[in-house]
Amino acid sequence: MNKTDEAITTLYSLSRKADEAIATLHNLSRKADEGKADEAIATLYSLGEKLDSLLVIENSDSQRQSFIREIDRLDGYVGYHIDKLRELIERKSSILCSSSNIDVIIKTGGFDLVVPAREAGLFSYFIGHNLNSVEPAVREALRRLIKPGDTVVDGGTNIGAISVEMAYAIGEHGHFLGFEPLPHLVDAVRKTLGLNGLSKQSRVIQAALSDQKGDLTFYAADHSPISSMFERDGIKTSSVHVKSVTLDDAIGPDLRVDLVRLDIEGAEPQAWQGMSRILSQNQDLIVIMAWSASHFHRSGKDPSVFMTQILRSGFSAWRLIDEAPNQPVRIGLEDAASLEETNLLFSRNSGLYA
Repeated sequence: MNKTDEAITTLYSLSRKADEAIATLHNLSRKADEGKADEAIATLYSLGEKLDSLLVIENSDSQRQSFIREIDRLDGYVGYHIDKLRELIERKSSILCSSSNIDVIIKTGGFDLVVPAREAGLFSYFIGHNLNSVEPAVREALRRLIKPGDTVVDGGTNIGAISVEMAYAIGEHGHFLGFEPLPHLVDAVRKTLGLNGLSKQSRVIQAALSDQKGDLTFYAADHSPISSMFERDGIKTSSVHVKSVTLDDAIGPDLRVDLVRLDIEGAEPQAWQGMSRILSQNQDLIVIMAWSASHFHRSGKDPSVFMTQILRSGFSAWRLIDEAPNQPVRIGLEDAASLEETNLLFSRNSGLYA
């Protein structure tokens, strides 16, 4: 058997092996759980290298070009599935620590995320979803707009799924300030920031953002992301007393503020009132805000009046759309009363998304 015949025989054998290897990819979740993902990747890489080795065979036979084309096809096929395998493994959250009465540490999206034991809903979500699935349009805007050295604020950190990315983006010379009224969530986000080496540039304050400093009643739900300063019909909550602060009180006048994110279940108008000095002093400030007209009505605020106040302060508004994270949509006053459960971005730079 000459080299050409041997190469062709090897090629057909490799082709069958490639088909068998690729056919196993649908079992990725099971293999990842069993710790076999690295073995699968190694097998595919080995196969790819064998295919590459055939390309160096010296032969002038007329069949050489046809089987080289087949080798190229299989090589690309295997390479593509190696990339897909890595992508699927990365998207699958990995539990590092779990117990019925301690916090859970989940490795997801490149970060270690602490989920309190009592947050069953959040735990269940992050088992099946990557961190990047949490408000992808907001994340895209943060990645685009936050620069190293910036001062950023996260109002309503919850467990820190967004906070950790904000604190990472500013680097060690930036300033991250987070606000969260519920103590078990404050503890979780502080741990998350610490586990990811971000404590140095970060500070988390246990308080609710509002338009005045003091004490207030907070309605804590079993699923913490829907907890609020205002009661919600049909949602079982427990009344707890928490501290409230304003951003103007919490941040001194000498510190430049570059970006503020507010997701505080209907209390966004109150927080806006409590940051009037910051709004005045920081003309380049960007605000990303959860917007839900029904939440504002529940808190006694008219969404159209609130939007008018914002626009009269010189801000332009865009809606951040999760289905198209790179394509914010410009909106106006006429949209304020109809928008529900969305995120808006406000900037005095009207050409920010030209």
